[in-house]
Amino acid sequence: MFIQVGDTWAIASDEHCWMIKKYEQPNTTYPEGRWKAQTFHSKIEDAINSMTAKRIRLSEATTLADAIKDAQDIKKEIKAVFDDKLI
Repeated sequence: MFIQVGDTWAIASDEHCWMIKKYEQPNTTYPEGRWKAQTFHSKIEDAINSMTAKRIRLSEATTLADAIKDAQDIKKEIKAVFDDKLI
């Protein structure tokens, strides 16, 4: 399974685990770019929570209000992606 969340993040799975993947832009080693695994989880809920937390930590917010807004936006984006997959 491969569920892309935005342009940069995705949740993927294999027979052993769920993975958070981040897209890396093309470079000399990977001219077409690649999805590189960031973290591994045994449950999809843990993968979703991990991706949400990581994206919030990487936010460029400079105030608490900005951080809260970014967190809400990230959660809405992830929820929308998974709601679309469940329909």
